[in-house]
Amino acid sequence: MAGTIGTVRTTGIVRASIVVCLILCAVISFADENVKSRWQVGVHAVASSPQGAFKENLPDTRWGGLGYFTRRYRETPVRFGLEVGAVENNSVELELRSPGFSFRELKLANDMLFGHALVRYQPVYGRFSPYVEGAFGLRAFENSVTYLDCLGPCTAPTSRSNVALSAGGGGGVSFRLRDDGKEAGVSVEVRVRYLFGSETEYFLEPELPRRDDARPLPERSRTDVVMISFGVVFDF
Repeated sequence: MAGTIGTVRTTGIVRASIVVCLILCAVISFADENVKSRWQVGVHAVASSPQGAFKENLPDTRWGGLGYFTRRYRETPVRFGLEVGAVENNSVELELRSPGFSFRELKLANDMLFGHALVRYQPVYGRFSPYVEGAFGLRAFENSVTYLDCLGPCTAPTSRSNVALSAGGGGGVSFRLRDDGKEAGVSVEVRVRYLFGSETEYFLEPELPRRDDARPLPERSRTDVVMISFGVVFDF
């Protein structure tokens, strides 16, 4: 019970912090309408932290990467775009040196691929350009179990693919490294957002098997995550 209450409180704090960030970014954004670049292309490193039931099953923060582009809508601060990325949710290898097993190594991998349509409100505020954005798309979970170093013919790998809906919002800020009044430029950017995910299946980290026919079992839950990313953005 105490653990559940702690998880609920932590999730509530994270959501409240993101809401406050969105409000502050929106207020700052109204201060300037000097919109410059029409296109943006960004490359980010991503830290993905599971939330709720997803965190109970896969508690560790995982790393990945993403790329995106946005295009300004006419002469407004509104941008539309797309992003794609991947995060390694879980990867583990077990060595089984006990007799009685037809395989001596078991490799499990959980990879999360995602793609979102983006809607962003991002005026320019001097060199700083804070923004708020919404995202809607899909997340695909690619799960596989591979048996290695077999004493005879290896069991065929077990794999499955599951898709979950993904939607949420967040905010960020970019800092232009050089501001000479031109549209083209390079910025560094930091972003945080909360993404709600529908239920899907994925493998947990397996315990040491006690039987030769032991196999990792899938778990099912919602797939909410907090994603924090940072990287570079090219404006033109």
